[in-house]
Amino acid sequence: FKSLKSANMLMLNLAIGDFILLANTILVVYNSYYEGPALGNLGCQIDGFIGTLARTVSTMTSTAISLDRYNPIIHPLKSLGKQTKHKARIWIGLIWICGLFFSIIPLFDFDYGFAPTGFLLTCTFDFLSDDIINKCIIIIFYIISAWILPTITVLYCYIRMSISVYTNSEATNSRIGQTSTKKRNKIIFGIMTTRFSLTYDSTLMARCRVCNPPQVDCLPDLLWQIVRDP
Repeated sequence: FKSLKSANMLMLNLAIGDFILLANTILVVYNSYYEGPALGNLGCQIDGFIGTLARTVSTMTSTAISLDRYNPIIHPLKSLGKQTKHKARIWIGLIWICGLFFSIIPLFDFDYGFAPTGFLLTCTFDFLSDDIINKCIIIIFYIISAWILPTITVLYCYIRMSISVYTNSEATNSRIGQTSTKKRNKIIFGIMTTRFSLTYDSTLMARCRVCNPPQVDCLPDLLWQIVRDP
């Protein structure tokens, strides 16, 4: 770990977060076999803790990676000598502190502990609670801090980097007469952007249920019934 560069240290941290989330699928498979939360409330709290920790760490690490790549491309001169291993270690430490913060709070059971999701296979924050304080805490301390802000940051960094690289490549191609890859690069960029957006479709639906009325809360379940029983 000491011999890794700062960017590789962040990539390793992202791999660790993804591995923890992947290992957590053992509980999903177990619940799927028994058609419900077979491990009871204790298993639900463990599942929610591990899942929230891994997702938060992975999301914030992806944000740190985007910032780590953003500075050398957009501000190459200002970033010289600033990307050090010590800085990467500080980022990783803060990421795990934030991950533990968001995942430990529900374990204290301040009336908004982890609860099973709609399919009863995993556990997460109780988004459907009728407690207003519960919803405000979830919106302020989790959705905004651990999901919306990191997502906006990642999108902003990669869009700015894509524009910068595209502008520089356009200038280079105009000088050397290479324009054959222009259309292909646009298609690839469009596919990647669409795929990234669709990845968060189900997450966005779940987050929208926080402040919606019961009629809208049932929308994902109704869609599932339509797909399952056409």
